[in-house]
Amino acid sequence: MTPDQTENSSYTMALSASEVERYQLMLADALSHERETWVGAGFAPGARIADVGCGPGVILIELARLVGPTGTATGVERDPEARAVAADAASRQGLGNVRIIDGEADATGLDDGSCDAVMMRHVLLHNGPRAGAIISHLATLLRPGGSLYLVETDPLGWRRDPDDADITECYERWFELMRRRHNDLEIVRNWAD
Repeated sequence: MTPDQTENSSYTMALSASEVERYQLMLADALSHERETWVGAGFAPGARIADVGCGPGVILIELARLVGPTGTATGVERDPEARAVAADAASRQGLGNVRIIDGEADATGLDDGSCDAVMMRHVLLHNGPRAGAIISHLATLLRPGGSLYLVETDPLGWRRDPDDADITECYERWFELMRRRHNDLEIVRNWAD
């Protein structure tokens, strides 16, 4: 894939088998550190939930298990390849409470007040100046008392010890790609206030 192809695709990194494996590692980390928080945020049996920017569906499948057969788990994803991977994974797991729809983070197609909880992980960083519109839209999806669960990356806070020139160069190239895409590398710091 050329730099121009990467820059114009939905994903910063191609959705290859190794990239899906990276999502599985992120899932394992999330489960070990966040699972109890998910339940406290409303991702519990019987809930109607959405995973916006669900990618290949690894988190969505876990959320579908949490809400169980009396709940519903809707994955919203703009990339057709990622939607197909997510749908296949849900089908292989035999989860009848999952649906995956085409949508943008700031225009999901879901009805206002239709969700008990909405999750969005590592999406704001990749959406440049749309962050405010995205968060505003997600808030409209929640029923009264519902929860919006956001997880974001602070790439400027990444540290390596010992420092490695090759890895530093790789980070800098990725940062430059993100800047060319008009993405906010300081999204966590800008929205934390």
